Amino acid sequence: MRLTYQWVLHFFGLTHNDKDVYLEQIFILIYYLKITYLDAYKMPIWQRLWFINRLHKELEETKENINNNMQ
Repeated sequence: MRLTYQWVLHFFGLTHNDKDVYLEQIFILIYYLKITYLDAYKMPIWQRLWFINRLHKELEETKENINNNMQ
């Protein structure tokens, strides 16, 4: 009797396509916020997204202030 365990877990873990998503998030945190790769990688997803959204908000406010000063 031969037992084979060839589970294809479509509901668990990240797929190859998901790597671009979290690597893009890690890149943003490293490039703009100077967070180390290991810290960004170990950071919970909700926290990564919070920092990225906060950075986006800050950049939009800066852009808006520059546009207001130009007028």
